[in-house]
Amino acid sequence: MDRTAGNEPTDAGERGTSFPRSARLLRKQEFDRVFAEGRSLHCRSFTAVVMRSTAARSRLGLVVGRKLDRRATGRNRIRRRIREVFRIHASRLASAWDIVIIPRARALSCSHEALRRDMIEMLDKLSREGDKRDDRE
Repeated sequence: MDRTAGNEPTDAGERGTSFPRSARLLRKQEFDRVFAEGRSLHCRSFTAVVMRSTAARSRLGLVVGRKLDRRATGRNRIRRRIREVFRIHASRLASAWDIVIIPRARALSCSHEALRRDMIEMLDKLSREGDKRDDRE
């Protein structure tokens, strides 16, 4: 039986599990702005450059250079893993942020759980910072 027949979503495109364009940094100008005005946070698996966003939701951009893995399949794999962890845990952020993640070589070999822990640690830190800033205003 063909699962794509009818109105049922396929496994790859289940409703509510996509990473929509509105949750991504897409244009060069958006990346340039985050790099120019943002600040860096470092963890074991990646470096994140973050800044407050004017968008309605937090957005993620990824910079995965050839230096990390010369094969496109390796670079795409790390992109998928980071996007998935961000998609699941972005709701931890109280306010909207633009986040550019630059994976380190360790991200290629670390477990999904270690990557998840690093991402949660960074998101929680941003959330606490957002709460402090909201209290001052």
